Amino acid sequence: FFSVSAAPKIASSSADLSGHTILIVEDNPLNLKITQKMLEKLGIGHLSAEDGEKSLLKLQENPDVDLILMDCQMPIMDGYEATERIRRDLSLDIPIVALTAHALESDKQKCLTAGMNDHLTKPASIDELKAKIQKYLGSDLKKVTN
Repeated sequence: FFSVSAAPKIASSSADLSGHTILIVEDNPLNLKITQKMLEKLGIGHLSAEDGEKSLLKLQENPDVDLILMDCQMPIMDGYEATERIRRDLSLDIPIVALTAHALESDKQKCLTAGMNDHLTKPASIDELKAKIQKYLGSDLKKVTN
């Protein structure tokens, strides 16, 4: 347990991340809203798609997306297939980070095998999310410590 004062602090300046756009692929409306709010607090623009199939369409319309946060279990097309199609059919090399409730090492390996770059377990804190984004998009912000 952390007291409020002992909790990790988020740097107040996120201007260096504000020019970026992240695609959130998430079928759960509450999870989507939470992720959107965290990105807004970090000053990062976002788009969303509620399944893998819609994510492909969104990327065709917005190929300049900087990073994708991909849920794995969704209806119509799951995150694994969507990632494989982003890599194969769209030939996009955008960083894809799984944002999933599946926390086992075998789940992480399945994400990497599908073509994702990284894995973040839900529920992720804003500090964990920020650290993953910084890893792929870079920034001058101080490193987040847990």
